[in-house]
Amino acid sequence: MEENNNLKNILEAILFASGEPISINVLGSSLDISAKEIKLAVEELQDEYSKNSRGIAIVIMDTMVQMSTSEKYAELVEEVLAPIRSEKLTKSAIEVLSIIAYRQPITRSEIAEIRGVRSDYLINTLIKKGLVEESGKKDTLGHPSLFSTTSIFLRDFNLKDLSQLPKLNIINEEDLDEDFENITEENIANEAQEYS
Repeated sequence: MEENNNLKNILEAILFASGEPISINVLGSSLDISAKEIKLAVEELQDEYSKNSRGIAIVIMDTMVQMSTSEKYAELVEEVLAPIRSEKLTKSAIEVLSIIAYRQPITRSEIAEIRGVRSDYLINTLIKKGLVEESGKKDTLGHPSLFSTTSIFLRDFNLKDLSQLPKLNIINEEDLDEDFENITEENIANEAQEYS
């Protein structure tokens, strides 16, 4: 029991100090403890925070874990921090982010084909904000880079995994390409409005 409490204390300290999502596998290998034990301890810690109605919550996103603001206080925290936030995502950046989110992994040229305009600057902006990352190379001529969303994207949009993205009522590929601007506004922009 004491050993389990000690592990939870260690995890709590690491998650607090990190401020960013950490892989459960990385935690396990770094602490020389099985990923299963780490996940169990994280889930117990998550329950403790939840039961005590703390201002902080432990959030598990797919295979990642992070300390985050409790949903109960998220609006108040947002209100206090909003003036401090600097640059917000533009409508175009949100559009590119939504294309990547729904079509990942995807290349720069595929994004440009959907939007009808090159999006290199916007992709780089999203990479700098940690919302998008290079996730491999496409097995075609020239091996272009593939881009996908990150665990920071999941966290910032309150998603546990990509299956929680709003469902699209798209009948065919042409509709998907033509309607991305509307998809963005309806499904993602509301959550990203205050994002910086």
